[in-house]
Amino acid sequence: MPVAPVLRGAKAGLPRRAGIRACGCMRWLRCASTVAAAPPSRDRVAYALEQLGPLFQPTSPWTQRVQTAARALHTKENDELRRIAIVGAPHGFVDTILADPLDERVSNLLAAYPRHAHTRIQHGQGGWTTGGEWTLPLSWLRGIELFECAPEAVEDDATLTQLLACDAVFLVVRASDLAHQDTNAASSVMGLARRLATKPHTRLLVDCDVDAAYGQHAAAQWAKSAELVRTHIDPHLLERLARHSSSDDVRGAHLVSHTLAQHAQAVLCENGLPEYARILRASRFAALYTQFQSAVGDPQARAEHVALSAFHAATDAECVEGERLATGAGWARVLEADVAHDMANVQRRLAPPCDADMDKSPAVSQRRGDRSTKPHGAQADARHLVQDTLRTQFPWWRLLWRIDELRLALSYAVGRSFGSRDEILLTYEAGRLRGAASEQYARALHTLDEIRASDRRHCLEPDRRACADQPSLDSATLRNALASYDDRYMGALLHAHCLSGPLLERRAQLLSPSGTIHTLVTRAQRAVATTFGALGLSYATFAVGMLAHGSPNTPLPTAHVPTAAPPTSTMSEALATVSWLPDLTPVLSWTSMLAMTPTTAGASALLATMACAYYLQGRWTRAKRAFWWDWDRTVEMAEREQKTCIDTVLRTQVYGAPLQVAHALREQIEARQPQHEARLQILREVRSHLADE
Repeated sequence: MPVAPVLRGAKAGLPRRAGIRACGCMRWLRCASTVAAAPPSRDRVAYALEQLGPLFQPTSPWTQRVQTAARALHTKENDELRRIAIVGAPHGFVDTILADPLDERVSNLLAAYPRHAHTRIQHGQGGWTTGGEWTLPLSWLRGIELFECAPEAVEDDATLTQLLACDAVFLVVRASDLAHQDTNAASSVMGLARRLATKPHTRLLVDCDVDAAYGQHAAAQWAKSAELVRTHIDPHLLERLARHSSSDDVRGAHLVSHTLAQHAQAVLCENGLPEYARILRASRFAALYTQFQSAVGDPQARAEHVALSAFHAATDAECVEGERLATGAGWARVLEADVAHDMANVQRRLAPPCDADMDKSPAVSQRRGDRSTKPHGAQADARHLVQDTLRTQFPWWRLLWRIDELRLALSYAVGRSFGSRDEILLTYEAGRLRGAASEQYARALHTLDEIRASDRRHCLEPDRRACADQPSLDSATLRNALASYDDRYMGALLHAHCLSGPLLERRAQLLSPSGTIHTLVTRAQRAVATTFGALGLSYATFAVGMLAHGSPNTPLPTAHVPTAAPPTSTMSEALATVSWLPDLTPVLSWTSMLAMTPTTAGASALLATMACAYYLQGRWTRAKRAFWWDWDRTVEMAEREQKTCIDTVLRTQVYGAPLQVAHALREQIEARQPQHEARLQILREVRSHLADE
């Protein structure tokens, strides 16, 4: 048996080596029959059939063929009829073979012979048997079961199943149909001949248009038909068929003439039996009866051929499965690589890397709290605007009269600059991503279409399909899951703010009543209030001290010590002459401890003012440092959430369709690769038994 061709590499841009590697490990499986030097034993064939059975689906015709061949091995040869099949012949051709002009009963039975696609004919008294066979009283049918397959049933799986159980197969094709290979009958019969060429006792009958029994005209017609056969039939196929049958004209084919055989029956009544026999021999139909009788029932040979055919069918399926898995893995790698490249470009466009700040002297500003502690980062425009606002409009000494404007100024700066440019860019890019999502969805569908188009399972012969666990990677479940990425569903998810959501949330957090700006304003207001309170208290104390210094010193009265007359001063006299003032003598007597000269009071007030200024400046600096720390943390979280949001939107919505296809392909490949390896191991064991190693 010649070696079947090796499958070529996968398509769709994948390297040719991928397909060669996928089926290179199975190349040696294809030449199992050429390795065997002798036919394997019955036990080896039975073991091979037992191992090959689970490789096919229960509904596969190969399951029934393998089971039938296994049962035939345990059946005694004497209990079986020799099964002979005539395939593709017109009903008149079969009637000519079954005709017996000397027996009127046969002629009457043939006139009432029912026409079916598949009919089994045996020797008997005539009519149907309980087993469904048609019987005819023909002596040469003893021990023979003739199986007739009509031309319209040649391509059925049941036909091949019946033929594999036959001991001899005669394939009939008209010579005139060979010149037109598009004829369905000729194409079907020749396709069946290629599949059964290695089966023992398979013969090709070519019905030639010869109308002369003898003479140069007849010889020319036979020669023309023989040349037609050599021209339109593959020489390799003829060589394979020649091992079972041959003729003088064409090696590998037996030429007959149905026209001459019918002419012989027509001249029987007029010219007698000798002329009938002479024309029948010239039509070469008489040799068919000899070939029918020479057919030998050999269940082991049939089982061996079924095992080899099933082995090659499973090997072809595994070659296709290996190439299918390699193609699927290649498509998954291509999709993932393309998606990673496109996503990197989109991410660089949506979130470009931040440049380092060009300010070379940030240390003093950071200590003062005038700027962020981060030398670079996102939201640089907003950071610079807030820094300028705090530095130019709200130095510490202006807080005393501009504290009420601080909240409004910071809210305006943050609302105007924080994420405003990014929001516009992301809103625009969200609209572009919707179109990109539609393109990626179409690309995923195109990938599945390419996988289905490159699926070699559709290129297998019909009798070699339906192998176990080898469906296409392009499944209906995958397409149903992919339908969720259609624009009708993605349009609602890819709205205008699908990318800028984290920025809007963090901006709202900064401007919220309990946010960072509110905290800074609250601390500034508390520091200003404390400063004003301290200054007021200090100034009041110093004023009282000045008053105490200018008022008379009236000691507390005692019972035993006589008091001297208090000294008088200009200020005390002035206070004493004012009638509308109450008597401050008791109070002034207690404030004598705070008495200070005006010079001392002025100096103390100046020191108190400096202390309050230092306090206000320190509190304002600490408040700004806390503000910038909260700002940096908010910006970092916004930047991190923004990158996460962009990556999530790209992976789950924009590029979700190709990633879903790649993930599904990898899951199927990972699940089917061990099964593929297990079937290959079974095929190796079957090969070793069929090769009788």
